[in-house]
Amino acid sequence: MHGRTIHIPAAEVKAQLAELVRIEHLKMHKSDIDSLNAIELVQEYELAIKEADIAFCEAVERFVKRRMKALVNSGDRSAPESSRRLTELMAQRADAALTPLQRKAKADIEKLKDIGGKFFEMVRLTKQYTLRRHQ
Repeated sequence: MHGRTIHIPAAEVKAQLAELVRIEHLKMHKSDIDSLNAIELVQEYELAIKEADIAFCEAVERFVKRRMKALVNSGDRSAPESSRRLTELMAQRADAALTPLQRKAKADIEKLKDIGGKFFEMVRLTKQYTLRRHQ
């Protein structure tokens, strides 16, 4: 048993280190986020999008709800509007990150929702018509 070492593949070590770095970045960005007011949060998020600071964007997306709630509770009047703006920006960023296959799937889902809605409307009208006919 003496002298035996555990050999961990380099790729696995690299992945674990990358995850540790990502977690540390999240912690660092969380403290930054917690120090910003609502308007500053929107401005910093917009800047992070322009500069392609993915780590900060992900941190905002992860921690912004709790921060905005705290700002609303503390009486920050700009928080509701800033929250709406951040939601719009996050949705735009999410849409921009979709692959062509994901875009097609999203469009197909919307089509299916539309078809499903029409189907249920048709069923409702059919029931309504048949009930009237039998009265």
